[in-house]
Parts: sequence; structure tokens; C-alpha cells
Amino acid sequence: MSHERRIWALAYQIVGNAEDAREIAQEVFLRVHQHLKSYDPARPFSSWLYRIAVNCTYDFLRKRPDHDALDDILEPDRDLRLAAPLEDPDAGLAGREIRSVLRHALRRLTPMERTVFLLRDVEGMPTREISFVIKCTAVTVRRHSSNARLKLRAALGRHLPHLRPDKDRS
Repeated sequence: MSHERRIWALAYQIVGNAEDAREIAQEVFLRVHQHLKSYDPARPFSSWLYRIAVNCTYDFLRKRPDHDALDDILEPDRDLRLAAPLEDPDAGLAGREIRSVLRHALRRLTPMERTVFLLRDVEGMPTREISFVIKCTAVTVRRHSSNARLKLRAALGRHLPHLRPDKDRS
């Protein structure tokens, strides 16, 4: 996947709107071009790029506090790795139900928890790189990751108890 597509996908997963994500991605690459001289080749380029992307995305959210993030996220026609299209009608209904609950649960995460969850669990970025991207310690990254997972697990278990392992059922 190209850098452009990954940056758009990250912005989209945080703000939940394709057009806003395009705007953010354009801003990211404009900033990259403007600040290329400040790039430290000792660090991975992708970490520096994600750091700019997260900053641009948070700047966008700060400028538009009324923006309802995640409006379109996890829709079946979107090219996200979180959900694949399903052919069986019953499975399709279950998939839509899971996406709806997940969308609601993601809305309840703080922007930082959502960002850490997306970078770590969706993008597969290591903790050390995430700490560079969001400018915090590895301990803080792990705390946000743990909080996000607990909130998501609770929301999914509460709304979709049939998905919980038997040992968790009450």
C-alpha cells in the first residue's frame, strides 16, 4: 500500500469521512514537502510521516469541534481491513451488526485511544514508533492501547454477547 493510501486510510479511520480524509492527506503531503529538510534519516520515514499525519488530523478535529467523526467508518462498501464483504445474507446481517456496534464503540474512545488502537492494532505499528508518532512514552502508548481494547471488548460483549467466549458469559 502506498504512503498516500495509508495516510488517507489513517485520517479516514480517525475522522470517518472520506472527503475530510482527502483534505487531511493533502495537507500532510504539503507539510512533508515544506518540512522535508527537518526529516531525520536516522528514524524511519514512515514514523515521521505518520507523526505529521496524526498532527494534521488532530489539527483538523480541533478546528471542527462539531465534526461527527466516524460517520461513514466501517461501512461495507469501504475499503477497510476491519471488515470484509460477506456473501451469506445472515452473515451479512451479522457483519453489519458488528460494524454498527464497533462504530459506536470507536466513537466512545478518546481521540488518543482511537489513534493508538488504529496504529497498533490495525496498522501493526510497534509501540516504540507509536510513541514517536504521538509524542509520548511507550508506557503511555500501552495504557491507551489497553484502555481502548477494554472499552471495545466491553462494548462488543455488551451488545453482542453471542461473540463472547463461554468463560466470559454471565
